This record gives sequence, C-alpha cells and structure tokens, in this order.
Amino acid sequence: DRLSAALDTPQLLLETLSLAIGNLRTEPEKAGIVFTDDFAPVEEFTNSILLDSIFEPEEKTQREGHE
Repeated sequence: DRLSAALDTPQLLLETLSLAIGNLRTEPEKAGIVFTDDFAPVEEFTNSILLDSIFEPEEKTQREGHE
C-alpha cells in the first residue's frame, strides 16, 4: 500500500509485486517434500537491507518533520 501511494514507485515494481502476491500459496500444489531456505540467516539479512532501503528514507523524513 505504501509503495502504491508513493508517486515515484516504478510501475514495473507495482506490477511485479501484484503478480507475486497473486501467486502466493499457503501449501504446495503437490504432495511431497519441500526444500526451502526461507528462514536462513542470509534471507533475513537480505530482506532487512531491502526493506530498510525502501522505508528508511520515508521514516527519516517523517522524524525530521516532527523535530
């Protein structure tokens, strides 16, 4: 929602996110063993870097406006 509201968000990013969200599954389509590293430390580290780069500038601007 925050990315959609931002005027400078590239349309390609919004379309990609929409497609990805539309294809999320709570369970595998077929029965069997599923191998994943979604909880590997490197995943959390990478995700935090990406999210900080997206949201930190906005939060910093909000903090500066309240001081």
